[in-house]
Amino acid sequence: MTHQRQILTICKPNDKKAGRFAKRLFKYCNEHEIEIGQCQALDKEDLSSYTGLVVIGGDGTLNHIINNLPHFDLPMGIIPAGSGNDYVKSLNLGGNEAEIIETAVFGKPKSVDLGKCNDQLFLNGFGIGFDGQIAKEFEENRTILRGHAAYYYHVLRILATFKPKLLQFSIDGKTSEEEVILLTIAKGTTFGGGFKLTPHARINDGKFAICLIKNLSPIRRFLNVGTLKAGTHDRHPEVEFLEGKKIEIKNSEMIAHIDGEIVGSPPFELKVLGEKMKIRMRE
Repeated sequence: MTHQRQILTICKPNDKKAGRFAKRLFKYCNEHEIEIGQCQALDKEDLSSYTGLVVIGGDGTLNHIINNLPHFDLPMGIIPAGSGNDYVKSLNLGGNEAEIIETAVFGKPKSVDLGKCNDQLFLNGFGIGFDGQIAKEFEENRTILRGHAAYYYHVLRILATFKPKLLQFSIDGKTSEEEVILLTIAKGTTFGGGFKLTPHARINDGKFAICLIKNLSPIRRFLNVGTLKAGTHDRHPEVEFLEGKKIEIKNSEMIAHIDGEIVGSPPFELKVLGEKMKIRMRE
């Protein structure tokens, strides 16, 4: 095999898990005679000599990368090394570390949609209301727990006391005004490391999967947390699964997140950018 392929690795900084994956990736590429470089940010990186990217990190790292890429011409491999790794739950990357590394280097590039909220791109999703508040709690009240356990802790902590708020929004021009617990707009299926809020999402169908949860009593919230994990919460009359290509959200006191990072409060305008990016996956 020749040195025609040159891969740039972008690794989550100061992270032991990401660093461990990076060492294994470098070893794998050396064994297959593939040239590989590494950086922690793209702001000053010249991509002209590279034939592909490999991102080692979680949803936040992926979001940073796609918002700083000068173009989307290079196929991207993903090695999940974050706390939640929600977006990759919608992809077939392999069942173990060896397969995931192999896929990141040799997987077939497949086109996926990007979402855009105001001026920010995203891969997995946007949420406003309860899940936005969870992202805020996650950021401001750190615990010794990590990943899904930490998210679940914050869910249970504020589940009973969270008050629904009035939200005005439109989906493909149809306007609604509802008291809601949350509104999730997604390209991926999963949030919080394991909650399937939008199980009907598809990564390349040119539209958003939407989950709208109206008011539920505190006791019913606790009793039905399991349906969020299973993705069966649409059986409740207060839950709607919708689809749309363009969503507008008017002024509200609710907090929103994109790919787990807080982005403040409305107004927001979201749209789908169809099949903009190529990600390496298994057949």
